[in-house]
Amino acid sequence: MAHCIPHTAAKAAIISLLTFSSVLAQAAYVVHSDQGSLNAAVGGALIIENLDSDSGSGSPISLSGTDLTSVSSDANQIFHLGAGVFGGQTLKLQDSGAWSATFTLDKAARAFGFEVIDYFETGNATMSFSTSAGESGVLLTAGPLSNLNTQYMGFVTDLHFNTVTISGTLGDGAEYDNFAYAVDEPSTLTLAGFLALLVLRRHAKKSNRQDI
Repeated sequence: MAHCIPHTAAKAAIISLLTFSSVLAQAAYVVHSDQGSLNAAVGGALIIENLDSDSGSGSPISLSGTDLTSVSSDANQIFHLGAGVFGGQTLKLQDSGAWSATFTLDKAARAFGFEVIDYFETGNATMSFSTSAGESGVLLTAGPLSNLNTQYMGFVTDLHFNTVTISGTLGDGAEYDNFAYAVDEPSTLTLAGFLALLVLRRHAKKSNRQDI
Protein backbone atom coordinates (compact mmCIF):
# COMPACT_ATOMS: atom_id res chain seq x y z
CA MET A 1 0.00 0.00 0.00
CA ALA A 2 1.28 3.44 -0.89
CA HIS A 3 1.59 5.90 1.97
CA CYS A 4 1.17 9.65 1.68
CA ILE A 5 3.28 12.03 3.70
CA PRO A 6 1.03 13.54 6.40
CA HIS A 7 0.17 17.20 6.02
CA THR A 8 2.08 18.08 9.18
CA ALA A 9 5.20 16.31 7.95
CA ALA A 10 5.10 18.09 4.59
CA LYS A 11 4.55 21.38 6.35
CA ALA A 12 7.56 20.77 8.58
CA ALA A 13 9.70 19.99 5.53
CA ILE A 14 8.63 23.19 3.81
CA ILE A 15 9.37 25.24 6.92
CA SER A 16 12.82 23.67 7.15
CA LEU A 17 13.54 24.56 3.53
CA LEU A 18 12.31 28.13 3.97
CA THR A 19 14.44 28.53 7.08
CA PHE A 20 17.54 27.34 5.24
CA SER A 21 16.73 29.59 2.28
CA SER A 22 16.44 32.52 4.67
CA VAL A 23 19.94 31.83 5.92
CA LEU A 24 21.21 31.82 2.32
CA ALA A 25 19.48 35.13 1.62
CA GLN A 26 21.42 36.71 4.48
CA ALA A 27 24.78 35.61 3.08
CA ALA A 28 27.35 38.36 3.33
CA TYR A 29 29.58 39.87 0.66
CA VAL A 30 33.16 41.05 1.10
CA VAL A 31 34.61 44.03 -0.81
CA HIS A 32 38.20 43.86 -2.07
CA SER A 33 40.34 46.82 -3.14
CA ASP A 34 42.95 44.85 -5.11
CA GLN A 35 42.85 42.01 -7.58
CA GLY A 36 45.27 39.85 -5.61
CA SER A 37 43.08 39.66 -2.52
CA LEU A 38 39.96 39.04 -4.62
CA ASN A 39 41.72 36.19 -6.42
CA ALA A 40 42.86 34.70 -3.11
CA ALA A 41 39.30 34.87 -1.78
CA VAL A 42 38.08 32.60 -4.61
CA GLY A 43 41.01 30.21 -4.44
CA GLY A 44 42.80 31.57 -7.51
CA ALA A 45 39.78 31.03 -9.75
CA LEU A 46 39.49 34.56 -11.21
CA ILE A 47 39.05 34.91 -14.98
CA ILE A 48 40.41 38.21 -16.36
CA GLU A 49 38.92 39.98 -19.40
CA ASN A 50 40.86 42.98 -20.77
CA LEU A 51 38.44 43.79 -23.68
CA ASP A 52 41.34 44.21 -26.15
CA SER A 53 39.69 41.93 -28.72
CA ASP A 54 36.27 43.62 -28.51
CA SER A 55 34.80 46.70 -30.18
CA GLY A 56 31.52 48.55 -30.13
CA SER A 57 29.53 51.51 -28.94
CA GLY A 58 25.98 52.14 -27.82
CA SER A 59 24.04 49.90 -25.49
CA PRO A 60 24.33 46.98 -25.22
CA ILE A 61 27.87 46.08 -26.29
CA SER A 62 28.55 42.41 -27.02
CA LEU A 63 31.73 41.01 -25.49
CA SER A 64 33.76 37.99 -26.57
CA GLY A 65 34.87 37.01 -23.09
CA THR A 66 34.95 33.46 -21.79
CA ASP A 67 31.79 33.98 -19.75
CA LEU A 68 31.34 37.77 -19.79
CA THR A 69 28.96 38.24 -22.72
CA SER A 70 27.68 41.84 -22.74
CA VAL A 71 27.49 45.20 -21.01
CA SER A 72 24.72 47.80 -21.18
CA SER A 73 24.46 51.26 -19.69
CA ASP A 74 22.19 54.28 -19.28
CA ALA A 75 25.13 56.70 -19.67
CA ASN A 76 23.92 59.71 -21.66
CA GLN A 77 27.24 61.10 -22.95
CA ILE A 78 29.86 58.42 -23.65
CA PHE A 79 29.59 54.63 -23.73
CA HIS A 80 31.98 52.75 -26.01
CA LEU A 81 35.17 50.70 -26.20
CA GLY A 82 38.34 52.57 -27.18
CA ALA A 83 42.06 53.07 -26.63
CA GLY A 84 42.91 53.44 -22.95
CA VAL A 85 45.09 56.19 -21.49
CA PHE A 86 47.55 53.55 -20.25
CA GLY A 87 47.41 51.42 -23.42
CA GLY A 88 45.19 48.60 -24.53
CA GLN A 89 41.45 48.99 -24.87
CA THR A 90 39.02 50.02 -22.15
CA LEU A 91 35.32 50.62 -21.59
CA LYS A 92 34.73 54.39 -21.58
CA LEU A 93 31.68 55.73 -19.77
CA GLN A 94 30.56 59.28 -19.05
CA ASP A 95 27.28 60.76 -17.82
CA SER A 96 26.09 64.18 -16.74
CA GLY A 97 24.74 62.71 -13.49
CA ALA A 98 24.08 59.37 -11.83
CA TRP A 99 24.75 56.36 -14.08
CA SER A 100 24.78 52.56 -14.15
CA ALA A 101 26.30 49.77 -16.21
CA THR A 102 25.08 46.15 -16.20
CA PHE A 103 27.37 43.22 -17.01
CA THR A 104 25.91 39.86 -18.08
CA LEU A 105 27.59 36.47 -17.65
CA ASP A 106 26.46 33.17 -19.14
CA LYS A 107 27.36 31.24 -15.97
CA ALA A 108 26.56 31.83 -12.32
CA ALA A 109 29.31 33.93 -10.74
CA ARG A 110 30.35 34.45 -7.14
CA ALA A 111 32.85 37.27 -7.57
CA PHE A 112 33.32 40.34 -9.77
CA GLY A 113 35.95 43.06 -9.97
CA PHE A 114 37.47 45.71 -12.25
CA GLU A 115 39.90 48.62 -12.50
CA VAL A 116 38.57 52.17 -12.83
CA ILE A 117 40.77 54.99 -14.15
CA ASP A 118 40.25 58.73 -13.82
CA TYR A 119 37.11 58.66 -11.66
CA PHE A 120 36.21 60.90 -8.70
CA GLU A 121 38.64 63.64 -9.77
CA THR A 122 35.85 66.23 -9.85
CA GLY A 123 34.30 65.59 -6.44
CA ASN A 124 32.97 63.15 -3.88
CA ALA A 125 31.03 60.16 -5.16
CA THR A 126 29.81 56.69 -4.29
CA MET A 127 30.15 53.59 -6.45
CA SER A 128 27.87 50.66 -5.64
CA PHE A 129 26.86 47.25 -6.99
CA SER A 130 23.72 45.14 -7.16
CA THR A 131 23.30 41.60 -8.48
CA SER A 132 20.55 39.48 -9.99
CA ALA A 133 20.53 37.52 -6.72
CA GLY A 134 19.16 40.59 -4.95
CA GLU A 135 22.36 41.53 -3.17
CA SER A 136 23.72 45.09 -3.13
CA GLY A 137 26.45 47.07 -1.44
CA VAL A 138 28.91 49.95 -1.62
CA LEU A 139 32.22 49.39 -3.40
CA LEU A 140 33.83 52.75 -2.73
CA THR A 141 33.09 56.18 -1.32
CA ALA A 142 35.97 58.57 -1.98
CA GLY A 143 37.13 61.72 -3.66
CA PRO A 144 38.27 63.82 -5.05
CA LEU A 145 41.16 61.65 -6.22
CA SER A 146 44.09 62.76 -8.35
CA ASN A 147 43.82 62.88 -12.13
CA LEU A 148 44.34 59.50 -13.85
CA ASN A 149 44.20 57.70 -10.52
CA THR A 150 43.62 53.93 -10.84
CA GLN A 151 41.45 52.18 -8.28
CA TYR A 152 40.53 48.49 -8.06
CA MET A 153 37.05 47.47 -6.90
CA GLY A 154 35.59 44.02 -6.45
CA PHE A 155 33.50 41.78 -4.24
CA VAL A 156 32.90 38.12 -3.47
CA THR A 157 29.59 36.69 -2.27
CA ASP A 158 27.85 33.44 -1.35
CA LEU A 159 24.85 34.29 -3.55
CA HIS A 160 25.51 33.36 -7.18
CA PHE A 161 24.47 35.84 -9.88
CA ASN A 162 24.32 36.16 -13.67
CA THR A 163 24.19 39.95 -13.90
CA VAL A 164 25.87 42.65 -11.86
CA THR A 165 25.08 46.36 -12.09
CA ILE A 166 27.68 48.95 -11.17
CA SER A 167 26.29 52.40 -10.41
CA GLY A 168 27.75 55.79 -9.55
CA THR A 169 26.41 59.06 -8.20
CA LEU A 170 28.84 61.40 -9.92
CA GLY A 171 28.58 62.70 -13.47
CA ASP A 172 32.17 62.07 -14.51
CA GLY A 173 33.97 60.30 -17.32
CA ALA A 174 36.09 57.24 -16.54
CA GLU A 175 37.67 54.14 -18.06
CA TYR A 176 37.08 50.58 -16.89
CA ASP A 177 39.38 47.65 -17.60
CA ASN A 178 40.62 44.22 -16.51
CA PHE A 179 37.23 42.85 -15.54
CA ALA A 180 37.51 39.78 -13.33
CA TYR A 181 35.00 37.18 -12.20
CA ALA A 182 34.82 33.69 -10.73
CA VAL A 183 32.20 31.16 -11.82
CA ASP A 184 31.30 27.75 -10.42
CA GLU A 185 28.30 25.59 -9.66
CA PRO A 186 25.90 27.16 -7.12
CA SER A 187 26.55 24.45 -4.52
CA THR A 188 24.60 26.30 -1.84
CA LEU A 189 21.39 25.91 -3.85
CA THR A 190 22.16 22.23 -4.42
CA LEU A 191 22.70 21.79 -0.68
CA ALA A 192 19.35 23.46 0.08
CA GLY A 193 17.53 21.03 -2.19
CA PHE A 194 19.44 18.08 -0.74
CA LEU A 195 18.54 19.03 2.83
CA ALA A 196 14.88 19.46 1.88
CA LEU A 197 14.89 15.98 0.32
CA LEU A 198 16.39 14.49 3.48
CA VAL A 199 13.68 16.11 5.60
CA LEU A 200 10.92 14.74 3.35
CA ARG A 201 12.40 11.23 3.36
CA ARG A 202 12.79 11.25 7.13
CA HIS A 203 9.16 12.20 7.66
CA ALA A 204 8.04 9.62 5.07
CA LYS A 205 9.90 6.82 6.87
CA LYS A 206 8.43 7.87 10.21
CA SER A 207 4.93 7.85 8.71
CA ASN A 208 5.47 4.38 7.25
CA ARG A 209 6.53 3.00 10.62
CA GLN A 210 3.46 4.48 12.29
CA ASP A 211 1.15 2.90 9.70
CA ILE A 212 2.52 -0.63 10.14
